[in-house]
Amino acid sequence: MLAFQFTINILWLIPVSIIAFIVGLLVRSAQVARVKNRIAELDKDLLSSHAEILELHHEKAELEKRLKDSPIPVIPIKSNKEENNPDKLPDVGMRKKLLGGNQPSAQKNS
Repeated sequence: MLAFQFTINILWLIPVSIIAFIVGLLVRSAQVARVKNRIAELDKDLLSSHAEILELHHEKAELEKRLKDSPIPVIPIKSNKEENNPDKLPDVGMRKKLLGGNQPSAQKNS
């Protein structure tokens, strides 16, 4: 059986643990700084995106205002009264006469 004898001086254990603790703090603080920089970058990107969206909304509102105030009259193709009025339905009887008139004669000849 192989056995290795390893002795550690207690006076070396304290400074090594302090150095390891400091190195761990430095590594962790570097990670935190990187994450904070990334968050700041994403926040700046988000703010610029929101500013661009607000600018586009402003331009859209300005264009709509110019179109409303334009001297060219805009006439709608269909009025809302015609679309919402269920009383004016197409004459189904006439369509049945046109379509149904040809079918019975074709069936009678068969």
